[in-house]
Amino acid sequence: MKKRTVFTRIVVLILALVLVTACGSPQPAPQPANNEPAAQPGADSQTADSPAGNGDKPLIGVLVWDFTNQYCTYIRNAIRHYGNEHATIELVDSQADQTKQNDQIDALLQRDVDALMVAMVQPTAAPTIIDKVKAYNERTGKHIPLIFWNQAPTPEDIALYDNAFYSGCDPYDGGVLQAQMAIDAIKANPSLYDKNGDGKIQYVILKGMAGHPDAELCTQGNVDTFEASTEVLFERLDIQNADWATAPAKDITDAWIGRYGDNIELILSNNDGMMLGAIEAFTGAGWFGEDESKRLLMIAHDGIPEIQTFIESGIVFGAFMQNPVEEGRGAVTMALNLLNGRPVEADLHAPLGDMKDYRAPFTEITKDNLHVAAEIYQIALGN
Repeated sequence: MKKRTVFTRIVVLILALVLVTACGSPQPAPQPANNEPAAQPGADSQTADSPAGNGDKPLIGVLVWDFTNQYCTYIRNAIRHYGNEHATIELVDSQADQTKQNDQIDALLQRDVDALMVAMVQPTAAPTIIDKVKAYNERTGKHIPLIFWNQAPTPEDIALYDNAFYSGCDPYDGGVLQAQMAIDAIKANPSLYDKNGDGKIQYVILKGMAGHPDAELCTQGNVDTFEASTEVLFERLDIQNADWATAPAKDITDAWIGRYGDNIELILSNNDGMMLGAIEAFTGAGWFGEDESKRLLMIAHDGIPEIQTFIESGIVFGAFMQNPVEEGRGAVTMALNLLNGRPVEADLHAPLGDMKDYRAPFTEITKDNLHVAAEIYQIALGN
């Protein structure tokens, strides 16, 4: 009992220190991991080694839907890492305000940027942004690249402009891979995870924001894969929106523990920030100790540094890492290719999709290859 108490205190302490993260999801975080100063309201943040106005390099305006979003911090660190040598990268914080972002785009166009890279606050804003770029092109005779990243426009919207492209992930595939990881783990040790011995795995899913394309597609990938499974049978207990964040995920999981108790055998989350909230809830309820009935299969999504700690300890089985470095590299590579007259897909190492999109591959992370995630996050953390 004493060992479990000490372990619980350690886990709670770790959780108190972590930074919450997600792909395209509004989660406040402390100072960015690369130690750059937090942007003041309405201010632009630009790279220290590539000041705006450097006439020797093209000027690329990079709009970030919210600097406090940790996953976007990872992507913008990658954009700087791969872009600084070749362009002046001006990073702008839209502070989760689409109206503000629209005004920032106008300001950057007035400064004659050579390309725009936009992580939209709202995916529905794509037509408005494209109209602004087209109007700018008509006034100036330019044909500037527009690279959407992190927040995907619809295929219909991106088709509105021939020089618009997208770099991101495929959330449905991520959900499928995440669910398949669970199936493979259960097949390898069915008695460990089917705690009640009923021949089915009872599961819950922490879903991101209601209506958000990434949340909807990732969750659908989970559910479709479970429903198609014949070797392992599943029973859905509940799916709840936790808005990508740790605190609501903890509250939801607390309620699940009260309602379902030891019958919860599997939990998946659309991002790691929510999984951290679930870990906190289960730990507070006395799980992960010597009582085997108070263990479950936890499959994470993103493989952020904070979740790597729990993969190493065995609390979390594994994660499918949505690679922020590849998302950032893909976006800036497409912009530079277009500016330099090269094929847009050059050096992407993958063909573009039907909606002129580059989809960064997912990486399976377990205890056996944690070093892979650690190496990727060296760039993501700005190191």
